[in-house]
Amino acid sequence: AVVSTQSTGPQKKLDQLKLKMKQSRQSAETADKEYMESVKSLETHRQRWEKDHEVYCKRMQDLEMDRLTKMRNNIWVYTNICSQTLVNTDARLEEIRKLLEMCNANHDLNIYVKERRTGSNRPESIEYTNFYQSNVRVEEEVKRIPKGHASNFVRVVALYEYSAQGPEEVSLAQGDL
Repeated sequence: AVVSTQSTGPQKKLDQLKLKMKQSRQSAETADKEYMESVKSLETHRQRWEKDHEVYCKRMQDLEMDRLTKMRNNIWVYTNICSQTLVNTDARLEEIRKLLEMCNANHDLNIYVKERRTGSNRPESIEYTNFYQSNVRVEEEVKRIPKGHASNFVRVVALYEYSAQGPEEVSLAQGDL
């Protein structure tokens, strides 16, 4: 009885190990099938991603070509506008240059002096006159104004002597009306 107990003990362990090995094999086969399905699924998704990525890259390239074409066209139009503006400006400036070539500074200066001259004589120096100590009285001068003249005119009496300094001026003596 002792011998059979000992032989059944290792046999039992061996049976248990075989059972565990069979279960492990089944688990490994199941895991392998799941792994194989995962790899197939991953490859399917990779291929789909690759196609989507290729479509995306083509679309981005088309967009970039459109952007570059529009930018080039806009810059082309802008440079043409600038060029035309410069041509027009140059034409206007050429007209000004032609007019400037006809200018004669001496002749123009002589015309200006002739049209706007103020006289050829310089004014005399101005001397100080103390008006507060004057011997002439305004009231006395007003009394000397002749009566009977039209009252519409304002009469002015020269209080001081003045010498004309040019052809457009009048010399006055003290007391002149």
